[in-house]
Amino acid sequence: MLFGRETSNITRGILYGFTAMILLFAAYGIFTYRSSLTLLSLTSNIYNHPLAVSNASLRANANLVKMQITMRDILSYKDYQVTESSIDKLDLLEKNTLKELQVIRQNIFGAEGERLTEETIEALKGWRPIRERVISFVKKGDYESAIKFIRKSGVEHVKVLESRMFDLTGYAGKEAAGFFREYQGVQDRVEQWSLVIFCVWVIISGLIIYITIRSAGATERQLSHEKEKLNVTLMSIGDGFIATDEKGRITLINDIAELLTGWEKQDALGQDIRKCFNIIDEEKRTPCENPVLRVLSTKKIVEPGSHARLISRDGTERIIASSAGPIRDRDAEILGVVLVFRDRTEQYRIRQEIMESEKMFRLLSENTLDVIWAMDMNLEFTYVNPAIYDVTGYSVEEWIGSRLPDHCDEENFSMMSGFISGDLKKGYGGEGVFFEAELLNKNREPIPLEIRGKILYGPDNKPVGIQGVSRDISERKKVEKDRDKLQKQLNQAQKMESVGRLAGGVAHDFNNMLGVIIGYTELLLDNQEEGGAQYEDLQEILQAAKRSSEITKQLLAFARKQTIKPRVIDLNRTVESMLKMIRRLIGEDIDLIWFPCEGLLEVNIDPMQVDQIMANLCVNARDAIEGVGKVTIETDHVFVDSEYCRDHPEFIPGEYVVLLISDNGTGMEPETLEMVFDPFFTTKGIGQGTGLGLSTVYGIVKQNEGMINIYSEKGRGTTFRIYLPRHKGDVLDAGEVEITETPRSHGETVLIVEDDPGILKIGRRILEQLDYKILFASTPGEALNLVREFRGNIDLIITDVIMPEMNGRDLSNRVKLFYPDLKVLFMSGYTANVIAHSGVLDKGVHFIQKPFSKKQFAVKIREALEG
Repeated sequence: MLFGRETSNITRGILYGFTAMILLFAAYGIFTYRSSLTLLSLTSNIYNHPLAVSNASLRANANLVKMQITMRDILSYKDYQVTESSIDKLDLLEKNTLKELQVIRQNIFGAEGERLTEETIEALKGWRPIRERVISFVKKGDYESAIKFIRKSGVEHVKVLESRMFDLTGYAGKEAAGFFREYQGVQDRVEQWSLVIFCVWVIISGLIIYITIRSAGATERQLSHEKEKLNVTLMSIGDGFIATDEKGRITLINDIAELLTGWEKQDALGQDIRKCFNIIDEEKRTPCENPVLRVLSTKKIVEPGSHARLISRDGTERIIASSAGPIRDRDAEILGVVLVFRDRTEQYRIRQEIMESEKMFRLLSENTLDVIWAMDMNLEFTYVNPAIYDVTGYSVEEWIGSRLPDHCDEENFSMMSGFISGDLKKGYGGEGVFFEAELLNKNREPIPLEIRGKILYGPDNKPVGIQGVSRDISERKKVEKDRDKLQKQLNQAQKMESVGRLAGGVAHDFNNMLGVIIGYTELLLDNQEEGGAQYEDLQEILQAAKRSSEITKQLLAFARKQTIKPRVIDLNRTVESMLKMIRRLIGEDIDLIWFPCEGLLEVNIDPMQVDQIMANLCVNARDAIEGVGKVTIETDHVFVDSEYCRDHPEFIPGEYVVLLISDNGTGMEPETLEMVFDPFFTTKGIGQGTGLGLSTVYGIVKQNEGMINIYSEKGRGTTFRIYLPRHKGDVLDAGEVEITETPRSHGETVLIVEDDPGILKIGRRILEQLDYKILFASTPGEALNLVREFRGNIDLIITDVIMPEMNGRDLSNRVKLFYPDLKVLFMSGYTANVIAHSGVLDKGVHFIQKPFSKKQFAVKIREALEG
């Protein structure tokens, strides 16, 4: 009765506890459901109002920025096609912006939000008349009025529109912040009540567990007290345990023994030990003497043994260590045997892995390219792998026993000692050191090494030695040096490119002015008698203008914008044709020595560029010689292979023709050599040089995909080596037929288009003197209108390459729609990519370089007309 009453009270308490937990979970579920509905409502409001409004505002703002950029493009690019495309783009942006504002109007809350939205839409609608007015100016070509109007009316309106958009975005942001605060408050309440409910649940669960355990424990103790006394020792042993009687039959077996042998207790009891405990030798795999039978026969304890493999009932094999001893009664008679055994399979596996690891370490250590080393705290080496020989030339035997100071200079030893001392101060937790230093090889030559080391500590946390790895980084240092060299070359190339663009622009504008000067001077000379005072003055003006044009040619050559007509020539023949001129150029006190290479040296280059290279380098050599001296000109051909290119990245594998010009002059210092190809850099006095000679040579060589090397020492002269790609093909005659008379018109009609008023005017004057029928225009648009209205035939169009609205090639193509047989002559201050690539004229293109003389102009016109 007492036991039944206690059980009833315990069961009632557990039922009450579970009922309370069920009610608690129901309340928590209702609370969570209502909170979820609230959060869902807030999320819907946030998505439908503030986020939608904010996103639409951001997209509208982005469209507004694009509208401003597009309007700027309309005013900046004075190109008809660009303008039409930009107007279409502007229309699309305005429609998209209005669409986003309609989204805002549909989703925004509050009277303030509606007011801001309406003001923004009205501001956007007010922008369209301004934009239409600007576009009407642009379509008329009146960009000045368009810019004035946009500055007067458009800027202020855009500011108002941006202000409205800013206020609208800010209002949406405040609305979103309010919703998010309310959302966070609901989340906080859910988290607080969840914590409270969880704590109550833990308390109730603890009470239930306590009541259950208390009642179960009392009952369990009453029922199993005696059983625990009998089995506690056996079951608490972590090893396998088997007891047998005096005949070797199993009387007791624990769980571990069941697991290891595969025999369950009910099957094993009464079985012969040899049937359940089957062991073989680990190495020989032959049956071993059973330790139980050995105890029964010797009546002695069998000491723990190893190298035995237990075969379980299901055939699983395990490495074990076992021992056995007799069970004796008071009279020392053997009643049975106790067998204890332990699974050593994992320990055996770990030991084998350690042995394999050590074997692998030895293999890696003996075959790695890095030097693995160890030394004691006296810095005496106690171990080093065979890689030491490849790195330093010392054998392993020579290195072990030596000290660190024996293999480095004082500076490197001091540095390494500092690293070791610093790591010692960190103590046992130090992470080691990593640095670069130089050791000396057997020939006492420095070797750059990357060294990683760590101090070893003993059980008492005292340092006992240092071990580490060193890697030879000689090749890496060489690569870094080459990379630095390439970086300098890149910086130089970028600098030259920037200056080259400036030089090309200056030359273009300067050529236009020189064209006007030369043209009018020649017209005046035609009306003057030779020998008169004004005639001589005009000749001086003409010569000065031509000398100035040579400077612009140098600028264009440096900028690689010089117009060239390359052809295949024999470099030896071209150089020989210049020797007479070069001798006059350098003077009688300087010997000119010529060493041509045998055979044909074919290169594809404009012969005039060879003249420029030779003249500039020989003049440079002449100025470097004080008094008497000599200039040597040589030619050669070389083959550059891939291995050479690895050390000289600026080269491309292939055959090259080499032009070598050297002198025995004063030479140059390294500081001067670094700037020798910079434009306008000169070591000559004021008024004695432009500083464009060598930069011109550099530009010509690069334009022809060649390389240039320079070697110079102070007091020992200078040598220039120019490498030009060798061309396989027929060699053409480098000479040109000289025209003595100025060719005139055969009754043709010529259309000349030039946006520079001075060039257009002088061009008309020259064409009139040459008896051509003339049509003229200052813009492509004006030229197209003239062509549409003209009723006669146009034989030739002379057009500038770069002009507003469209380039010369596009203009000529449009005119050819009206006159399919039309001939074209392009003119420009520098080569443009629309008619040339890297300065090389497209095939069949007729071109005249500004500035030009009347005779040159007349000749080019006839060439174009006659094909």
